[in-house]
Amino acid sequence: MERRINQRYKVEENLLQVNAPLAENGVGYVVDIGTGGLAFEYICNCRTMDTLTAISIGAPDDVLKMEAIPCKVVSDVELQDDLYSVVRMGRTSVAFGDITEAQKAGLARLIDRFAAEEMLASKLVRPERRWGG
Repeated sequence: MERRINQRYKVEENLLQVNAPLAENGVGYVVDIGTGGLAFEYICNCRTMDTLTAISIGAPDDVLKMEAIPCKVVSDVELQDDLYSVVRMGRTSVAFGDITEAQKAGLARLIDRFAAEEMLASKLVRPERRWGG
């Protein structure tokens, strides 16, 4: 059943980064984004992202960067994929909290520049499982 209020847009691979301090290298890559939240994938170091309360999003060229966007973790799962059999990968979805008008405008610019296509919120890219499952 569809639970998202805001549309999500797929982001081309590795075009947008999110700070992910609990990830192995501190960086995650945005998979999809919308005005209400985003999902990102990261290399796991056996910790979950459940305590994440704010994120920063930026392009590798630092032309567009947004700092300290309040968020709440909606989902944090380990990906199951033969491509990542040696490296543990996680996927976290966050809902943005109370964001300012400037942050809303910044998100709109990021979506305009980096969104590849509209996607269904219920569409899963890879099989997943809850941590420890």
